[in-house]
Amino acid sequence: MNLKFFFLLWALSPIFAQTYDENYGDYNYDWSSEERKRKTRRFSLFQLRLGKVTYYFLTFDWKEREHHFHWAYKIKLDECQWAAVDTCPMAERNEHIEALSKRYIDEHLETLPANSQTIQVEKEFLQYLQENLSYRKSLSYNKMNFYTTIILVFIPLAPSFYDKTFSANIQNSTILSLIYCVLAIFLLYALLNWGALAFQYMAVSGIKKSSFHDMKQPPENRSSIVQQLYSYYHDWQQERFYTDLCVAYVKQTELAVKCTAALLIILALIGPITNALDKSNTVQAADETDYLYSINADNLQNPFSSDSLEIAELHMNIRKYRPEGLVIIIGEQVSSETFALLKENFDQYEGKFETHTYVDQALSPGEFKIAIIGG
Repeated sequence: MNLKFFFLLWALSPIFAQTYDENYGDYNYDWSSEERKRKTRRFSLFQLRLGKVTYYFLTFDWKEREHHFHWAYKIKLDECQWAAVDTCPMAERNEHIEALSKRYIDEHLETLPANSQTIQVEKEFLQYLQENLSYRKSLSYNKMNFYTTIILVFIPLAPSFYDKTFSANIQNSTILSLIYCVLAIFLLYALLNWGALAFQYMAVSGIKKSSFHDMKQPPENRSSIVQQLYSYYHDWQQERFYTDLCVAYVKQTELAVKCTAALLIILALIGPITNALDKSNTVQAADETDYLYSINADNLQNPFSSDSLEIAELHMNIRKYRPEGLVIIIGEQVSSETFALLKENFDQYEGKFETHTYVDQALSPGEFKIAIIGG
């Protein structure tokens, strides 16, 4: 299971992706080693998925003993789905199904008596197959409607999600900001594919079915019952491909939905996890930090004095631990130099947290103390 998940991520990666063309770029872990040799494996420096179309750049593919290099290559979901049915080009699909239906009539039904009970059995079986396809098609249609509704609801909420998850803790860290931005780009990429698949599904072209005119005037001198079975078989083949294509759209959309959900969970958890880790580090550092600073303003003229170093450490810890408040303790009489020094150093924190001032008669006019609350 872990290996399958790894290969799936590798196939979805926009860079250095390994894919298989027959599975629309996904890695099918269920293939046997012999089956895998007969598939077209592709390694691409870049890949870009846009719903039902995938573009590969600087790509190298190999199948058995054949090897090819392309600067750019494109695959389509409907062509990959048709390739699983037959090797003829997708543009010849209608002609190929007509030939299959004619062969079904010529090689099979014409050998049966006109009133054979087997003909009636085959008719009922073809009807049964079409009913199964109708159920699968209806199920895929309901799923795509559900996924389309979800993405239409989520898109207006995306700015709010960004505001809630891109916390100040992430913004203050270059590495975390970079990780968040990369994941956010992947999220937009997944949402783009999700939306593209949902709208492209609605635009899937219809299929060519038998006409009522053929039933009234059967071609090639066929009997009515044989022409009816020809129409059932022809329409079943058309419906089978159409239904398989709809299911393929649903599978690709579900893949985009899973990637989107995983990225949303990761982005939502980055903030709380980093806040918890930062809080843990803050508490651990708090056990080793002296939060009471005694400073003499008269000694701050010397930038290398212990008081100058202490007030620099005070500012550093305020920015690092983001305290809930400061307590400033001054003497009963404060010199003008001390007052100017307090204003210069601590007015910058006004509005960011509470500041409380107390008087200690034992302090001289040039002395003051600072205590950090909640750091």
